[in-house]
Amino acid sequence: VLPAGLPVLWWTDFPYATRPQRETARPFAAAMEVDPERAIPGDAAARFAACAAYTTQLGFQFGGEDGLQRALDAAGPVER
Repeated sequence: VLPAGLPVLWWTDFPYATRPQRETARPFAAAMEVDPERAIPGDAAARFAACAAYTTQLGFQFGGEDGLQRALDAAGPVER
């Protein structure tokens, strides 16, 4: 157990966090519900470039760059 008041960083691991919840491991979900959620506007072009840099993942995860773009569009521009 962590001491109370300790800052916590929780992130979404794209594209895994966009999959149906039954496939996404959320071991601390109940504990995290008490913490406020922060919405952070993203930079769509930078996000695409960062994801596209993982060239070995493009085909198997998205079917190519067009599929990556569709997945990013569906996920939305806000990180939470």
